[in-house]
Amino acid sequence: MDPLKILFVSSNPHWTQRLDLGDEMRGLLRSLRGQDVELMPLPAAQREDLEFALTTNEIDVLHFSGHATEQDGIILRDIDGMEESISGPDLRELLKDKNVKLAILNACSTEATAKDICEQVGAVIGTTKPLDDRAAKQMTKVLYAELGAGRSIDEAFREATASITNDGLDNVYVHAGRETASTLTPDLPPENPRVRIRNQAFFDKFFFISYLDEQINNLKDRVAFNRRVFIGLFAIGVVILGLIWSVNIDKIKMLVSFFGKDRMDLYLGEPYLDSLIAIGAGIPLLLSFFQNRLSIHSNTELRSLTQLKQLAKAAEDLSPDMQTRLQKLMDQCINGADESYDPQFGLHRLFESRDQSA
Repeated sequence: MDPLKILFVSSNPHWTQRLDLGDEMRGLLRSLRGQDVELMPLPAAQREDLEFALTTNEIDVLHFSGHATEQDGIILRDIDGMEESISGPDLRELLKDKNVKLAILNACSTEATAKDICEQVGAVIGTTKPLDDRAAKQMTKVLYAELGAGRSIDEAFREATASITNDGLDNVYVHAGRETASTLTPDLPPENPRVRIRNQAFFDKFFFISYLDEQINNLKDRVAFNRRVFIGLFAIGVVILGLIWSVNIDKIKMLVSFFGKDRMDLYLGEPYLDSLIAIGAGIPLLLSFFQNRLSIHSNTELRSLTQLKQLAKAAEDLSPDMQTRLQKLMDQCINGADESYDPQFGLHRLFESRDQSA
């Protein structure tokens, strides 16, 4: 039996909300393990790319992940990276006589577009209103896992939407079509199952850079948060020290006495009470010091990730040995070959000796 052919179309034009498309793709790949699948990724898709892919390939599943609007349909990129919409009727014409068994419009408010293309595909999944990115990734992960297990489209859809609800997310999905009761995978497991990816090298590069972008953005947020905490703690420490020097120390002790100075003096004595006041001023300054060290460490991680991204972009210009090492990092990242792998500390691995990296 021929492998299941999936066209994964993704698009995140400039000036639109950033989506974690790389993580959704990773969930799809993991769900397809053990199945005989041919995956055709179409990242940063333009209209011409979609037309060419549908015209030159036999597609079983069309999966769109990105942005959409109820009025304009799905949103791809134009030649400048800006928005270009494909309406429901236009998409229906593109899908005419293509024998697509399942179309998944994993974007906001795609119900109208789903209705427009319903007659041209075996089954279609759309959304009734804006979609949470976490729900989109959950739908992809569970739906393909259930389809791979031999469930019908309807059964897989119900399992996927149930998992979304169980996770406390808003289920906005609907499905329709004349073949929702059909399955997409054979009843018996394939003899030599494997997931083949068209244009593997290009896909690895795009996916790994997308993953690094997400890590870099997270680190930037962490660095900014650490910097704000450091400034706040340092300011508190300076204010307390200023109060100790500018206000009569006896007045501060009188304030403390309101909470039981006599008892504190009885057990600690005056020198100890002075020390406690000084320590109270020093704690915020000490915490700010550690917070600053954490910020410096995050900045180091950020530089490492940025350098790794630059290496990935320039991979074609690297020596064959460096390309091999970079490919190994990509494989670990995408396929989860090393569960302990952390890309934030992975840059030095590129420069390990050949024996150590083998």
